[in-house]
Amino acid sequence: MALHRALMQLDVDAMRTYRYPPESETYEVPETTKDGSTRMRSNLAMLPPPFFSRQELPFPFGYRQNPTSSLQTLSHATTSKRSRRTARKGEADTEPKHGDDRGQTTITRYINRARWRNLAPIAIKFSDPAPVPTMPDASLATMPLSEKQKAQLAMLQEQWQKRPIWSRLALLNQFSEADARAIMQVKELFALVAYTFADGPWRDALVRFGYDPRTDRQSRFYQRIHMRGKAPRAPTTRGSLKAEYGDTATSARSSRGGGNVGFSSKRPPTHVFHGKTTTLHTSTFQLCDITVLSIVPLIHADGPSNLLLSPDISTGWYTPQAWEAIRTKISSTFHALLNAADADSGAVSSTQLEEHENEPTSDGASDDDNYSSSSDDDDDDVNDVVDVDT
Repeated sequence: MALHRALMQLDVDAMRTYRYPPESETYEVPETTKDGSTRMRSNLAMLPPPFFSRQELPFPFGYRQNPTSSLQTLSHATTSKRSRRTARKGEADTEPKHGDDRGQTTITRYINRARWRNLAPIAIKFSDPAPVPTMPDASLATMPLSEKQKAQLAMLQEQWQKRPIWSRLALLNQFSEADARAIMQVKELFALVAYTFADGPWRDALVRFGYDPRTDRQSRFYQRIHMRGKAPRAPTTRGSLKAEYGDTATSARSSRGGGNVGFSSKRPPTHVFHGKTTTLHTSTFQLCDITVLSIVPLIHADGPSNLLLSPDISTGWYTPQAWEAIRTKISSTFHALLNAADADSGAVSSTQLEEHENEPTSDGASDDDNYSSSSDDDDDDVNDVVDVDT
């Protein structure tokens, strides 16, 4: 009451000198009533609520353990969230970190035995030594597949006869809308046919089992470059997910020159950068899918001034000067298309396009606002990203 009185009287000195008493762990103290009897009262420094529940009896929730779960003792390295994340990127932690479950090396917890793990493709780091994975995870070998899934798996394996490395967008564009959506719904199919890199010039690309792009110079044509353009804000229902994975209306609009595409027809080639139309949504291109006449000679350049003896984590097989020339030319072409394209039809005037094609290629560094570096969980992301401000 002393604090309440000081607040009512605006007694600043009393408020400044007031000290909260230390909390007592004696939660009940005796109290003498008016009739002289003694009873226990609460000593908690809190106001009790009017009531906790309208029900007088507890609810019969009937909690039961999942019948497919059982207590299992596992290594801390397989249960720690940090360890699982680093293991996906090729750095499995066998020793617990400081502060992780008080230094325990094993832990007992309920594990759902019916849950399939390791459905994502095997991910390795660019710095990992050879050999690369030659087969999928052993746990996937026991997973049964339906006849439809076996047919989809055969379709995916057929595509790896055309090229050893695919971006997901380029791979899905080889199928119809219906087939692409069905494949995306069975994510373990990708893990059965390919592995991925967690960083480097082939980051997030699907690589054929047994093929190591770090030992083959021809793999430079499958290096990826990421261009980002600011799409106009338009009301959408499901964000960019449908545009990426097969909504018929949205995927047709993702390319400015595209028309209506049927659900059974082939997806539009949004993975190809031909220098005639722009893609407003975030787009990842492989160098082999860039067909602009002024950029192709830079991609196919050979010789010690353009290629390295061993791949680099940031530029791949190209020298820094050659990779900078490719990146600068792609950036300038993309900017020219954005500036010349009409907001509705995306038409590019032939005069502006010819003027851009006649511009000399710059071997120096590009403008600061043309591109920036993209990053994932690690700070050493090395993928080249072209940021486009419109």
